[in-house]
Amino acid sequence: MPSPATVEAFLATVESGDHVGAIERFYAPDASMQENQEEPRVGRDGLMAHEARMLGYFDKVTTERLGPALISGDHVAIRWRFGFYRGDRQQISFEEVAWQTWAGEPNPAAHDGEINNLSPKYSRLRGEEPPGKPPASNRPLAFASH
Repeated sequence: MPSPATVEAFLATVESGDHVGAIERFYAPDASMQENQEEPRVGRDGLMAHEARMLGYFDKVTTERLGPALISGDHVAIRWRFGFYRGDRQQISFEEVAWQTWAGEPNPAAHDGEINNLSPKYSRLRGEEPPGKPPASNRPLAFASH
């Protein structure tokens, strides 16, 4: 199970705009990512290349966490809002719930403190503003597994 501190370090990396660095530092070499009904992409290097290519289409990308990360055992759920801009105009905006499976804590002997097996699954919620405001605290919440 990842600790709240480890999840917070991952979240801070993504929120800083270093999306490719988050993949490099926290995903396992054989990690997979599957967006909605698309075929899974497998392998950290390929995930990094795909992310860099996608980010390269835009002048600016904003990343906002919409509430705390929810941690239950090796599973983490994170709600995000992304904005993609060309020039000063927003081109695309969407919300996403990232469902991740972690394999414990990083091994200090592993390359750059990577998580051994991280397999995020994404479900996208497009467009509209969510009702109400996100919780006041964005700290990760840990729940006991039963």
